[in-house]
Amino acid sequence: MLPTSAQWETFLLAESKAECALLCRDNSLDGDNDWFFIVQKRWVLVGNLTLEKMKVGLESYTKEQFLTLPEKLEGRQSAPSEPLRIAAEYTLGDAPVARGKRLVLRHEGSFRCTICARESKKLFDGCCYPCFQKSAQADRCLLNPVNCHYMEGTCREPEWGKEFCYQGHYVYLAFTDKLKVGITRCSQVPVRWVDQGATMAVLLAKVGSRHQAGKLEHLLTQKYADKSHWLKMLKSGNTRLGDAEFERGRREALAFLRDELAATSGSKHRAPCPTGLPHAADIELLETATVVAIEYPLWSPVPEKIASLNLEKAPSISSEILGIKGQYLLLSDGAFNVRRHEGFVVSCEILG
Repeated sequence: MLPTSAQWETFLLAESKAECALLCRDNSLDGDNDWFFIVQKRWVLVGNLTLEKMKVGLESYTKEQFLTLPEKLEGRQSAPSEPLRIAAEYTLGDAPVARGKRLVLRHEGSFRCTICARESKKLFDGCCYPCFQKSAQADRCLLNPVNCHYMEGTCREPEWGKEFCYQGHYVYLAFTDKLKVGITRCSQVPVRWVDQGATMAVLLAKVGSRHQAGKLEHLLTQKYADKSHWLKMLKSGNTRLGDAEFERGRREALAFLRDELAATSGSKHRAPCPTGLPHAADIELLETATVVAIEYPLWSPVPEKIASLNLEKAPSISSEILGIKGQYLLLSDGAFNVRRHEGFVVSCEILG
């Protein structure tokens, strides 16, 4: 949910994304995962479609209830029987993204850094150049956590790094257009899987730090990919592996991790951690985790040829919405990658 008109003026005084997030929290609004960040009565794309609710089995989960799902998916109580079915539903602001709607999106010609919210003439991965150079949120280890350098004493923002990176993370196996591995904070499951367009996913391990998750992910890349190709992911639609085939992949991934960690007590695969954080070194394999099968709102067959829409090349888009998968809006004129445009100041409407 985005702010009401009565809350506008307060949010316009926010000088940073962090301050806006605090205001969102105080007003019971989701300011971290929403698609838009409010600046100067326009919208700034911040990289995430708003996943408004999910239908989990026969139950409907709101965003507030997503936080209750991770522990259920760890499957500690019993061995998994059949996949948990999830159907994703989205909103754009307060308007549901639905079949037959038309998206009208216009870039206003300006940009806002998604870290400090300052206006910028150019963006570097969604942020201004000073933040790109100095902020820990833009450091190379965010994308490649195996390269975490906190323990070397060179973290750009040690306090932020300690809070963000030394918390519970999952290592998981997913199917997008192929089997792949990934990591995410415990609080981001299953939203992270929906975010990347996975149609099947399962937890493999729970660890105590981002660095440790990165080391296990890097280990698993000996057998699995860690990235998806956006076009193949979109064209695969809601295709998924058979339950038995995916279960076989899960068992093989767990066996590989188990064997590697058992060799030489797994020391070469363990990440160092600060003193005073006893759980940061934890590694727990999740032998009975529940498999999740995800269904996306794709209302028309995915076209054979899909153009990539870019607001820098064509600052205005007016196109029928054919569906959503991951961070992509599938439109009649092509595919629009929301994350690719984080920090763009836009005006936006959904018509029809």
